[in-house]
Amino acid sequence: MAKKIIIDFSAQPVTTGAGFGYTISVDGFDIYYNSGETEVNIEYIPIGGTPSGVNSIEIGANLEETIQKTLDLLRTVYVSDLVFYSIVDNTIEAFVNADATVTVNPLINANIDVTSQDVEPSGINLIYYIIYGDYRLNIYKENYSGGSSEIYGNITINKSSVDSILEPIRGTGLNISLEANQSLTFDEFLLADEFTYKTELLKNDVIIYEGYIKPDGVQQSFVNDIWFVNIESTDGLGALKDLSFVQSNGLRFTGKMSIYDVIKACLDRTRLSLTINTSINLEYTGYSGTNILNDVYVNSERFVKDGNDPVLSDCNEVLTSMLNLFSGVLTQQDGQWWIYRPNDLEANGFTTFINQDTNATFLKNLNKTLGSQINNFYPHHCDNNQQIEVKGAISAYRLNYQYGFINGILDNPNLNHDDDLNYDNWTVNPSLPSGILINDPNDVSGVLMLPELSTFPFPTITLVNVIESDAVTVEAATLLTFNFNVRTKYRKQTFYFRVETSDGYYLRKNGTWSTSVSTISFNCGKLNASEYFANLEVKANEVLNNCDITVTIYRPITFQDFAFYPNGIGEVLKIDILDTTISGSGIVGENHTVSRILPPSSITKENQKVFNGDGDRTLIGSFYKEDLETFTETWNRKGKTEALPILGISAMDDLRIQSSPIKVFSGSVFGEIPYMSVVTIDNVTGLFMPVEWDYDIRLNKSTIKFMQFYNFDLADISYEVSPDYGNSTVKPTIVG
Repeated sequence: MAKKIIIDFSAQPVTTGAGFGYTISVDGFDIYYNSGETEVNIEYIPIGGTPSGVNSIEIGANLEETIQKTLDLLRTVYVSDLVFYSIVDNTIEAFVNADATVTVNPLINANIDVTSQDVEPSGINLIYYIIYGDYRLNIYKENYSGGSSEIYGNITINKSSVDSILEPIRGTGLNISLEANQSLTFDEFLLADEFTYKTELLKNDVIIYEGYIKPDGVQQSFVNDIWFVNIESTDGLGALKDLSFVQSNGLRFTGKMSIYDVIKACLDRTRLSLTINTSINLEYTGYSGTNILNDVYVNSERFVKDGNDPVLSDCNEVLTSMLNLFSGVLTQQDGQWWIYRPNDLEANGFTTFINQDTNATFLKNLNKTLGSQINNFYPHHCDNNQQIEVKGAISAYRLNYQYGFINGILDNPNLNHDDDLNYDNWTVNPSLPSGILINDPNDVSGVLMLPELSTFPFPTITLVNVIESDAVTVEAATLLTFNFNVRTKYRKQTFYFRVETSDGYYLRKNGTWSTSVSTISFNCGKLNASEYFANLEVKANEVLNNCDITVTIYRPITFQDFAFYPNGIGEVLKIDILDTTISGSGIVGENHTVSRILPPSSITKENQKVFNGDGDRTLIGSFYKEDLETFTETWNRKGKTEALPILGISAMDDLRIQSSPIKVFSGSVFGEIPYMSVVTIDNVTGLFMPVEWDYDIRLNKSTIKFMQFYNFDLADISYEVSPDYGNSTVKPTIVG
């Protein structure tokens, strides 16, 4: 593993006493810097103070200037081939491209904190760079050990074009036009794979973009002895549709994951280790935490499309589904990932984000103003190509929740146990005679038993309780299916089970419930040395009352005969209880339909689908609260008095964001307006956000299409939740 050292400034450093210091050792030897030092040792002095050495820094007029001065000194005095420095917000990150040990000097400034963490090694080194004004483009090559060369060309930053403010995924890329000649052709980009060359764009030494060069995006045009090679760098979001939702080692995820972890797992597939900042002003009813994406969980098995023949969902559909649940939008800016809800953005532009690396909150001002040069605006309109078009409001929309069903509601259905035959969620009969329950050191699941040898043809059967399940709570009218899986060897055996409710009912083999004590039995095996397997499925009638259900496994029975065989073994391999109340009815999902009672247009937005939502234990897509047991039911937007399903709020967001006709303003802009901005345009009413955007660094010119949006509540929304019987593609109609 490599190391990342994080130097965090909470305020201007105190100018009396220590600054900060640390040493880095690799294989037991300290790193030597170009200055001959082995320890980074920084001290801060007041403005106008006298430095005591090259490691003294006169603080700047503000914290931003002080951090920049610190970065400059580190890059001048503490230079090593293994260490790379960069600014991230109010921190400096030192990336150590080696399996290193970091020792932090305990004498440290009161306003500075130094920590380190393991990160994946980069394995790449600088091969080319372009410098233009305040901008620097670094191109790194994997497994490259040579020097770096300055090259020349132009860079345009661009965003993927979208048709809606709520389009969830907004990819970022670079179009790079390189000056080539006979000795520098850049043909190497054509032959590399998509992760060989990494790009890093900095402005004033701060990273503003990271990505990888696409080999299939290389184009060449020839002009005399000098020609231009056009290459593309992307942040990988567009490639997620081709990547399965798996861990970095290729294995499936298992168990419950927080929504944040699901999102991060998708973004990790881009191979970009970027900070994720989130602003989601939603919470479930009764939530008292501060980081909702970290405190709501889902089953990772939801993203397996078919449990019998596992086909994994791709990262694009998983990420899109997660973002649509919250009306969230994802993009890269300033070398970080940002997730936010456009519906929550206000005219003042100040938005609270959570840095998911540190769980710290911070305010970011998204407010920007655009006008004409004649009115002294900067950035300002240019090229005389501005135009406005109008789009109608949305009057109806349907969000479809596609169900997936839990395989079973009985805990530990496979009867997993430890070496001492302790079973989670099952209790072995403490009075069970020894020798009945067999402990096979090679067997870690199932209940392996020595059957009782009875007489034939007049057997005397006394059932022996071997093990009993923990109780499972069910509601009245629930439909259950019970599956019993067994195996035998040497003899035909009869297996016995008892399914009992807490209100005095027993399940019979025909699926009925009876107040008479009864068991379920079936046979497996033959009189020979082969193994035999059998399965019994019992579809029960509706449960009569709210109750708890337990399952008891009894000792199997075999019969005396004259064959020379041992008594044999019998094993219960698995017992499962399926809640088929919903799946048995033909329902495959639910539709959350919203429409305007007083429709402002005849426009119906295309349906969208998600894989998760509020629910219960029968649905594999249900949300869990932070206790990992309780299910979410209703939600509200922060500061709003409401209690609605999460999908209801999400569907209403689509009507609210385009509740009236909207203006689409496009044209060229001299100067840069950040993509993630809430824009006010001089002499044009309303708030706008970019939906198409590119910025030419050399020309200092942007081409932008802005879309107007609304963020106020509507009093005339009709909301309906209905079952989906497989016709989720049918769009809603407008009633009003």
